[in-house]
Amino acid sequence: MRCLKKTFSSSRASAIFVAMSTVKEIEAAIPKLSRAEIEEIREWIDDYLEERLELTDEVQARLDQSRAEIAAGQYTTRQPE
Repeated sequence: MRCLKKTFSSSRASAIFVAMSTVKEIEAAIPKLSRAEIEEIREWIDDYLEERLELTDEVQARLDQSRAEIAAGQYTTRQPE
């Protein structure tokens, strides 16, 4: 497990997770944290997973096409009802 000390602002969360090396250790440590610290971890995990999301060639092609259409002004918007 990589060291999370640099990414958490809470020193308590940092101290707990620096020494973590297994999922079981992390699971045991989480109940000891405050709600705010757990939310901070959740946000970090969401960001971590999003950054490592791999797009298929098909999805990437659709995104590229959509960006080109938007750049060319070929789009429509919907207003909520």
